[in-house]
Amino acid sequence: MRRRDSQGVGSDEGRARGLSSRQTERREAESLMVLFRRKSLVLLALTLSLISPLLGQPKAMEKGKAHAKLDALVGTWIAEDPAPTPEGQAEIRGRSRYAWTVGDVWLREELVGQVPGIGTVHGATLITHDPTTGNYTGFWMDNLTPRTYPFRAYWASEEEFVFESSFDEPFHLTIRFRFRGRDVIDVVHLRRTGEGPAEEWRRLTLRRHSGSEGTG
Repeated sequence: MRRRDSQGVGSDEGRARGLSSRQTERREAESLMVLFRRKSLVLLALTLSLISPLLGQPKAMEKGKAHAKLDALVGTWIAEDPAPTPEGQAEIRGRSRYAWTVGDVWLREELVGQVPGIGTVHGATLITHDPTTGNYTGFWMDNLTPRTYPFRAYWASEEEFVFESSFDEPFHLTIRFRFRGRDVIDVVHLRRTGEGPAEEWRRLTLRRHSGSEGTG
């Protein structure tokens, strides 16, 4: 009986020593992992601090001459459909308001209009100048779809500002703004499906709302 008791005690002591040893090894491994992570973070921070001068720090955009040219759009405009299209589309009326936002380097348009067969359409545009391309860039969104529609834009002349969609589905869209002085803009929508020619889709006339020039 004493031998069995002594053997049982010895066995328990052995298991305890083994368990303690495994716990010690686990703690040492966890300590090494923590140390490794800390060293990795220090190395990453050091690497970033060394290469950031080479990459250059980004600078905040400032409103420049290219942005200032879009001041011609700032204000509230009333949209009128001067005549039905060849397809017999009915008159569309709406209101657009352009104002600077995001540090005065993005021009925001908010539009509300009535479209036959659809009802009230709410839309918004954001546009800014991209100095890397020399063109303007932006996107359109509305309450008809969860998508955003990117585009590029440019001045074709002193009197004509052109939007070109960056997508081709369901069609490629071109919108030409032709300024008649400060208070009237003729808007021509052209659409192209597939490789076919661009066809006139819709015409609108924008008239500046009295007293809205230059308001933001």
